[in-house]
Amino acid sequence: MKKKGKVSALLLVAVFLIVYVGTSIIEKDFYQMDALTIAKEILGDYLVREVDGRKIKSIIVETESYIGASDKACHAYNYKKTERTKPLFEEGGIAYVYFIYGLYHCLNIVTNIKDEPEAVLIRAVEPIDNLDYLSNVRFNKDYDELTKTQKKNLTNGPSKLCAALNITKKENYMEFY
Repeated sequence: MKKKGKVSALLLVAVFLIVYVGTSIIEKDFYQMDALTIAKEILGDYLVREVDGRKIKSIIVETESYIGASDKACHAYNYKKTERTKPLFEEGGIAYVYFIYGLYHCLNIVTNIKDEPEAVLIRAVEPIDNLDYLSNVRFNKDYDELTKTQKKNLTNGPSKLCAALNITKKENYMEFY
């Protein structure tokens, strides 16, 4: 379980996702909790993505939980299992990345025990380094050339953060521990 008062980091490495409390990796057990609890617990944690030889650190500032048993907004509502939703039925601690509108990806952390489909959508992050890299990925220009609106919109939505951090369906099923 995550300890109170410590900062954790979600590390998306080339191989993918590891979560830290300080310098200790958060154990798989953490992800066996319900999505609502985890959605609250990871706010303020660091999301670190290694891509193109860079470690990009950001802070998770917005999350949303989805509970498959009762939440009509959840892809696995009423335990509906399809090829797309299979990751939601796995044991907590893996990524569920889905593609929407034929254009965008969204990153979720699967939570709870096996066959209890729940997940936490990472809705927004605040980048704290590699701003030029992120702004070039999103807007093809350096950070200091962005308008105020572009700076605000860099990673302030689930698809925007996936685009900036190069998160795609290739990361589906990858472990966070």
